[in-house]
Amino acid sequence: MSFVEKHRHSLLSVVMLAIFAASVLTAWSLVRTREAPVTRGAAIMRQIQTRTLSLVMPRELVSRWYLLRDRTGVNLGFTAHASMAIDGAYAGFAMVYLPSNVIYERWQLSKDARTGSYVAPTSDGAEDFIIVLKEGKVAIALQHSGRRVKLAPQDAPDNYIPEGLMHPVISLVAREGQKAMFKSIFNVESVVKDRFYFTTVTLTPMGPNKVRLEAELPLSGDRLDQVYKLDAGGQIIEIDDIQTGQSEKLVAFDDLLKVFPQARQYKPKDIPLAEPDTQKGAVKEPASQDEEPAPPVAPI
Repeated sequence: MSFVEKHRHSLLSVVMLAIFAASVLTAWSLVRTREAPVTRGAAIMRQIQTRTLSLVMPRELVSRWYLLRDRTGVNLGFTAHASMAIDGAYAGFAMVYLPSNVIYERWQLSKDARTGSYVAPTSDGAEDFIIVLKEGKVAIALQHSGRRVKLAPQDAPDNYIPEGLMHPVISLVAREGQKAMFKSIFNVESVVKDRFYFTTVTLTPMGPNKVRLEAELPLSGDRLDQVYKLDAGGQIIEIDDIQTGQSEKLVAFDDLLKVFPQARQYKPKDIPLAEPDTQKGAVKEPASQDEEPAPPVAPI
């Protein structure tokens, strides 16, 4: 091999090595880019667990009311979210009021968000959908006509959002201003045949006070695409559903009563707390200002 050929061969080897190194670096960067939002989501959940729920929730009873409208501005009903600290833990509920139906979802969490439970009716109201988070595992049960079907528990992902924490997590993502990915459960939409699947939830800041939520539901394959608008303090003031055109707008309770006076019977004065793994049976309404709190529910 001549000197020129040897030189050309050496130069080609260097070029090929540089191309290979660049390819590896590009692939590594792409992997890091894809993994970064997942890592960020896990870091946010660790932050909540370490600093406890007092980081994202006030200890006193707080209820927020949202007027639900269709894309033309017609009032469809209202939604509500409430939470409070009780005996070192936190409890809360979410509800949807429509003239034809009222749905309650109740949750409770230990102060470090590592243990909790959730119960809600299915869309037809005939079943209860139950989630229990305990010892790093998530368990789900469906109850129908007194019969309970338990699905095999699964390890909770590091970026799993327990029920009751979606809104606080959205506020944290808006504050940090970086895309984050999480795992969540969307009730029966997460159950396919005899097992359940965690749904990937992507939260993308769209400016200092706006976050987009995207998810694909395992059972139906439908996409969830919502935009959350927040005030300067991180409170969610509007939720716009891109798919349906419906919106939820934060309103003062007295203003909500002018449109839906029925809301008065749902305003809580207390949120009953059971043991974190003891949700069972039909969902009970929170105690209104004219009622005594409901007793704790029976063990799972």
